[in-house]
Parts: sequence; structure tokens; C-alpha cells
Amino acid sequence: MDVNLDDATQVAEAVSQIFRENAQAAALSVVFCALHDPSPRVRLDASKYVIEHATRVAEGDADPLTTLVKEFYALMENPAAVSSSDSTTPTTTPYGGTDAGKE
Repeated sequence: MDVNLDDATQVAEAVSQIFRENAQAAALSVVFCALHDPSPRVRLDASKYVIEHATRVAEGDADPLTTLVKEFYALMENPAAVSSSDSTTPTTTPYGGTDAGKE
């Protein structure tokens, strides 16, 4: 898909299409992590996420895809809100730095 990155409408449509096309795989990944991840913390967090979203859907709140897109945009606006891993070893960030000293 060719997208003009200067056109916010085209970018939003492309992002929405990517989420629609991959929502099922992403949901399966979260459920897989909830059931099989070796880290108890990851299993707990993934399980909470699944239960929270299943409860919202059952109660008739906003559809899960819209909620996911909103959460994604909120994350992009505040990447520091993502909790770091349980490891005390610094990891490399996507920008080449490390997350050493972050709490």
C-alpha cells in the first residue's frame, strides 16, 4: 500500500487497515502469552488484559478494535508509560540507547 506520509487521512486509513487485518493474530498472541509465556508476570499481565477486554465487550463498551487503536495512539504520545521488563539488565531501545536507570 502506497501511503503519502504527509497526508494524515491516508496515514490514519493505512493504520486502521493494518489493525483490522492483524487484530485476530494480535489477540491470539496475547492469549498465547497468557497461557504459555515462561514469565509469571507476563502471564498475569496478559491474562488481566484478556479478562479486562472480554469484560468490556460483554458489557457493551466500545468495540475492541477502536479501543486498541486509541490505546496505540496514547502509547505513541507517551512511550514512557510502557512498563519496562522485569529484568534489571538494560535493554537496547529502538533508538539505539538503553533503558538503564528507568523506573
